[in-house]
Amino acid sequence: MALNDALVYARDKGVILVAASGNDFIEKANFPAACDGVITVAASNSDDHITDFSTFGDHINICAPGLSVLSLRADTTDMYGPCEADVHIVDDSYYLASGTSMACPHVSGMAAYLRAVSPGLIPDKAQEILEMTADDFIDPYGTGQNLPGWDKYSGYGRVNLNNALGAVPDLRAKIISPRPNEIVADIVDITGLADGADFSEYILEYGAGAIPTEWSEITSSSSPITGDILGQWSTAGLNGQFTLRLRVGQTNISQVTVYVINNTTAVFSAPADQDTVTSWATISGTAICPDFKEYVIEYGAGESPGTWYEIIRTAIPAGDGVLAVWNTGSLDEGWYILRLSVFSGTGLEAAEEISVFVQSFYSTDQAWKVHMDADIAAVPNYGDFDNDGVNEIIVSTSDGVRFHNLDG
Repeated sequence: MALNDALVYARDKGVILVAASGNDFIEKANFPAACDGVITVAASNSDDHITDFSTFGDHINICAPGLSVLSLRADTTDMYGPCEADVHIVDDSYYLASGTSMACPHVSGMAAYLRAVSPGLIPDKAQEILEMTADDFIDPYGTGQNLPGWDKYSGYGRVNLNNALGAVPDLRAKIISPRPNEIVADIVDITGLADGADFSEYILEYGAGAIPTEWSEITSSSSPITGDILGQWSTAGLNGQFTLRLRVGQTNISQVTVYVINNTTAVFSAPADQDTVTSWATISGTAICPDFKEYVIEYGAGESPGTWYEIIRTAIPAGDGVLAVWNTGSLDEGWYILRLSVFSGTGLEAAEEISVFVQSFYSTDQAWKVHMDADIAAVPNYGDFDNDGVNEIIVSTSDGVRFHNLDG
């Protein structure tokens, strides 16, 4: 779930995701290759057939050369040795290697090339171009098969850069200024590129957060812009993280996330004052100010700490988001003060303190503990070893293997 969420986030931000299918030579879903939104690459050989190691399945999108591919060699390494020692080394600095991990970079490089020719090319369009311009493998293994179009062995076929370049829209969408994570205020000049032979219109918008759910138009125009002001954005009344989006036609989008800071705020939103935290505590809130330099979060024991311990110090402001993660596992149970301080280039601008109770995990109703009179030799595991329908915990120790039953 966490992996898939990260991939969805990246694709929503415009990242073209490419992954190797694997080298199992069976029908198998490897990850992240089998995740939605990922261009999955199989490996082909110099005869334009699929290699005898390439993993296949319904998630295969495309294939690329993956047999005896010349690449740079990491110093002193020989990953095929000792079985084939020195066989794959070329002129000491190069290496011949095989695998879908050698095929995948061909497609990544092509995607980057398409994006360079047509800045802002959206992932869906880039994938469509790569697939629709590929050379179809009707007989993927050269064994007499007849599989026109997509198949689970070669996808849509072997990538073809020349064909792909001919299908790229002649459009450019790029926000040059402000830069990612830049701090802005008042009236902001947004500069960039919105042009190309296929140009008809651009739309400039903004939305709250890194992945906005709603967008507000700043301006639109049917006149192309090349390295000049696209529009002026009034940030009056806004504070926090916002994303700017430039749309040129239906296929090219540029996004930049910035921090709008028109006032000073240092506030915790979680945990709340007098809350109880256990083990790992996510600290959320807002830490911003004009001329922002950094924010610092510290903790101290008791009602009036004599000593403060730093949790985080960062030069990236936060607007109603995660400020830090606090590991309380090694702390004694009791009351602590959390302090958030926001600094500008001239000094401290704002601060907030809250009291929280740190509870030992072993004091909660989720805990289970047992005294071990021997050294633990490996990470504990669990399973239903006695087939009674209830899992047991198994621990390998210096005094033998121990089974512990949690009674359900």
